[in-house]
Amino acid sequence: MDNPEIIAAISCTHFPYHHPDTMPFLRKINDVFKPTLWVHLGDENDGAAWKYHEVDPDMDSAGTELTKLRYYIQELADFVPRMFVMDSNHGNLVYRKAKTAGLSREQVRSPKEYLKSPEGWVWMPRLELEIDTGHNSNTKKFLFQHGSTQALKISRARSISVVQGHLHTEFYIHSWGESHNLRYAVQVGCLIDDASLAYAYNKTNVLPPILGACIIINGNPMLVPMRLGLDGRWIGVL
Repeated sequence: MDNPEIIAAISCTHFPYHHPDTMPFLRKINDVFKPTLWVHLGDENDGAAWKYHEVDPDMDSAGTELTKLRYYIQELADFVPRMFVMDSNHGNLVYRKAKTAGLSREQVRSPKEYLKSPEGWVWMPRLELEIDTGHNSNTKKFLFQHGSTQALKISRARSISVVQGHLHTEFYIHSWGESHNLRYAVQVGCLIDDASLAYAYNKTNVLPPILGACIIINGNPMLVPMRLGLDGRWIGVL
């Protein structure tokens, strides 16, 4: 196929509490793979200052966090002007808190508005695509979503390839089906800064977060880990 369909899928950036090398890592993916479409699987922002749990007094206020969040959204949008963003538990925190307060959705600004994201960024509950494989005009159906349970379970139940995030410690591709019609269950990991106070709750978890992304070329997924050195920083190569 002369012009392959290349999709980059990322999840759980949790801006502004993302790994400090997230942007260079994503720029490298953009330069190397030249995706024709980007999908953010949700938790694009953290909302630590307006979440339901106790807020650490040593962290940013809601106003400061929002200012930083907008900055990083724009930094990513500078080289990813078009992005489909999936609804998620952190991404929807503003709506959830408004509901708790008894407010109508009509009284709450959309993520596009309060994040000041570009026109090419679109939020949706989930995304289903038929991806051209480039072989005998076959297509593969893919479901992109934030997720809540294991991707494989959903993939088998729906008989569709599933790409999702949410589970910070899961980073895998599970293939199933027939050789002529493989389906995939993909967990893409996350891009958080585990050293941040935003993830203090994770210190008792023996499983560390796995940083990375997924690239899908003509319906065939591959994982792209963000490999870190002993200093906890990205080594600079894919």
